[in-house]
Order: sequence, then structure tokens, then C-alpha cells
Amino acid sequence: MYDSLINMSITVLLVGMGLLWVATGKEPWKVLWFTMKDLFTDHPFRMTFLLMIAVLMVNKLELVIERELMGSLVTWDITPYIHFLEGNVGSLFQAWAAPWTTEIFTFIYVFVYPAVIGASLIGYNFNRDSVLVRTLFYAFVLNYLFALPFYLFFPVKEAWTHNQDIKLLIDTVYPAYHTQYRLVSGLDNSFPSLHTSVSVTMALLAGISGRRVWAWLVGIFALLTVFSTLYLGIHWVSDVVAGVGLAVTSFLLARVLVEKDYRILAAKKSFASWVRNLPFF
Repeated sequence: MYDSLINMSITVLLVGMGLLWVATGKEPWKVLWFTMKDLFTDHPFRMTFLLMIAVLMVNKLELVIERELMGSLVTWDITPYIHFLEGNVGSLFQAWAAPWTTEIFTFIYVFVYPAVIGASLIGYNFNRDSVLVRTLFYAFVLNYLFALPFYLFFPVKEAWTHNQDIKLLIDTVYPAYHTQYRLVSGLDNSFPSLHTSVSVTMALLAGISGRRVWAWLVGIFALLTVFSTLYLGIHWVSDVVAGVGLAVTSFLLARVLVEKDYRILAAKKSFASWVRNLPFF
């Protein structure tokens, strides 16, 4: 499962298909076929999808900027202060660690997390809930937009690197973690936790989707994802608290932006003309 990126991608796809069935109530292959057609025929959805991918690329670009340009400028390290503030609280989450629990939480951290994001976007689009699609887009972008300055100017290393009582458990299941996952996640990009902020954001969106089972499922996965970041030894408790705050802020701001968008839409009368006037379309 973890032996190649192809197998990992297939696993995310399979998990996502299961989630799509819950999100839409339809056969997932039909939803995926519908989505593929939309990517070619529905310009707003295509741009939303591509821009979300671009945001992930910006996160990768941040790592390059940090390494090539910021290394000589940002010489401080906030990690000791976080450790001093928390003490050994983080080690409590590993007090009952066992191989089977490590397997479960690694699976959630690596596979369920991206599958929930993808299934949310695709599912809301399939249900033709443009408000939720647009809210998800804004909230996703805002999460990264607010987190990037912290990664550049507020470097905090992952918990296992600074607290000897916290062990990095994910690499016991996913040995390539240091070579593969590091391509998109810097060692000192711990505060705030994006796994926390984005998963909680998805739960907040599911909560207003009107689908009770979906809301409960995404909410449970959000809690498990948050716990996995602590259990696996990756994040500090402070990272998680900041991640929850970031999620709530991004979600509320996204709703304000969408409400403003639809006031503009109502004034223009034409969805197509409104889309064409947006700066990124």
C-alpha cells in the first residue's frame, strides 16, 4: 500500500469513491464520470479544481523559497518556546501506542485526509450545490494563505524532532515518509497544523450540507485526523489549537465572501457574466 506512489494514489481513489457514495447517494463511478465531463465542459468548476491544485503547488513553492531565500534571513527557531509552553503533554497521546493503532492513524493521516477533500469538492459539485463548492474553494485557499506566513517567519519543527519523549511513529508504517511526504511538507512547517485546519474546515462544510450521515462521517474523520497528528508524533498541541482556529476563521470568512459573491450575482443576473468578471477566471 505504501510501497509506491501509484499504489498510494489508487488507495486514495478507492477511499474517495467510498466517501462519494455517502456524499451523493449515487454509484461513485457515475459521479466520477460526471465530474470528468464537468472538467471539460464546466469552466467555473474546471478553474476551481485547477486553482486548488495550484494552491498545493504554492505550498511546494514555499519550501523552495524557505530553503533558497529565507534561510539566511530567518535564523530564529520557535520550537524551544513551544516545547517550554507544552512540556511533555504531547507524549501522553502515545502512552497507549500499539502497532495496530499506528496502522490505523497512519492510514487516516495519509489516505483519508486527501480523500475527504476530494470527495467533498466532487460531491458538492455533483449535487449542484454551488454555494458549498465556492465556500470550500475560498476556505481551502484561505487556510493556505493564512498558514504560509507562519511557515516562512514562525518556524516550528515537528514535535518528534525536539522532544525525546515523543516518537515519530508514522515511519514505522510508511518508511518513505521522509523522502516522499517531505516534498510537500517542511520539517519546520508545523505551526499551524494544516491537516487539522483543512480537515476541520471540511467538517464545518459537511455540517451545513444538509446530509446528516455525511456530516457525521466527515466530523468523525476530522477528529481522527486531528488525533493522528498528535499520536504519530508530528504536531504539537499548539499546532492543533492554532489549526482549529485557522479552520473556523477560514470557514467564516469564506461564507462572507460567498454571500458577497451572490449579491453581485443577483445584481448581474447572469452567472456567466459574473464568472467572466472574476479576476481568476
